[in-house]
Amino acid sequence: MRTFKKTVCVLIAVLLMAAFAGCGYNPETVMTVNGMDIPCGIYLYYQMTAAALAQQEYQTATGEEETKAENYLDGTLDGIPVRDWINDKTVTLIKQYVYIETEAERLGIEMTDIDYYYAENYLGTYWQYFSANYMKNGINQETYLKTVYNTYKSSMVLDKLFNTGGEHEIPQAELEKIYTEKFANADYIKFPTTDVTGAALDLNGMKAVLDAATAIQAEAQETGDLKAAFLNHGKEILIATAELDAGADDATAATAVEEKYTSLVKENALLRDGDGTLTTDEMAAVAGADEGSYRISSTDTSILLFCKKPFTEDQTLESQRETLVAMAAEQPFLELRDKTIEHYEVQADQKARDYYSLDKVVLI
Repeated sequence: MRTFKKTVCVLIAVLLMAAFAGCGYNPETVMTVNGMDIPCGIYLYYQMTAAALAQQEYQTATGEEETKAENYLDGTLDGIPVRDWINDKTVTLIKQYVYIETEAERLGIEMTDIDYYYAENYLGTYWQYFSANYMKNGINQETYLKTVYNTYKSSMVLDKLFNTGGEHEIPQAELEKIYTEKFANADYIKFPTTDVTGAALDLNGMKAVLDAATAIQAEAQETGDLKAAFLNHGKEILIATAELDAGADDATAATAVEEKYTSLVKENALLRDGDGTLTTDEMAAVAGADEGSYRISSTDTSILLFCKKPFTEDQTLESQRETLVAMAAEQPFLELRDKTIEHYEVQADQKARDYYSLDKVVLI
């Protein structure tokens, strides 16, 4: 599955001053990069992104939580004026955009109907919330969609270059190493650490859940029957989370516990480091465990019971090849891109850049 990389351009709103939208001079393109004309909308989009990155960097460097225009645009980053930093970053981001478009064309990559569907579906959801900020900056829906397509193509270019038969094919041995170290098959239960209202459990509540989880682990390890172990000890969990009254009759309690088990247990789950299912520490615990052994990984805010298992017949390296290639090639791909764009010729229309410069916008 191809995913969108989260952009930081929405961290700020950029509002144009009246002079920006005035009559008269209104250039359609701002520069040419590696022979590709860059429309004003694309330029403005990446200028917004660069300004957001500058704001982040300034916050990190100064520790200031509020970074309005007056206290960071006139500051310095990496030893240079912030405005110059933003201008340079804008060109770099545009070069990266051009690299993807150029490579996609060179490699004969075309988006499929399903790619277009997902891209446009994403746009429909995203645009309804942030369109006002973009439109006020001369960035229309069509322009933003081009950047979304570019993100899709980026994944496709990486795959084409580094997957089987690619110009920079990742060796099979490297993929196998990543698969065994970063993936795992497991049965697991993430126990609740909040009560029925969503409030975090207090120390007594967490202790009750952990004690029940420990009892479940011990019984499951002895009998190999996780469900039976949960049914025997799960009542205490529901009482701790206020999902079940301590005085509930046995039939009511048994039904509630079985329903809870069904909602919590995950069997033969293919887990991957970084997929968001488990925390980094939890994934490391699962990956490093012996197969067939029930273990608990817990912190002050999480309790995980798991049993690592051999991969199933369906959980093959080949079934995860695209993800593995993306993981293995992430850094080499960025290095290849950055090395390539160093040689891109940039012919800027300085009058156009001045027209769309940061001096013509107010950042809030």
